[in-house]
Amino acid sequence: MTRNGVPVAELRPITSPRRKFVARADLVALGAGGPHVDLGAFKADLDRIVDQRL
Repeated sequence: MTRNGVPVAELRPITSPRRKFVARADLVALGAGGPHVDLGAFKADLDRIVDQRL
């Protein structure tokens, strides 16, 4: 791409390899290191905050 004959951008394929999936073990390890979420309290908070009449 040029602007007034001067190159300003280059369009080319991404060359760095990217993972197409996340291994189950990696996902479990990420989740294990996070904070504990009390699902009952989380749902109660959502019910209190979100207008359910919409």
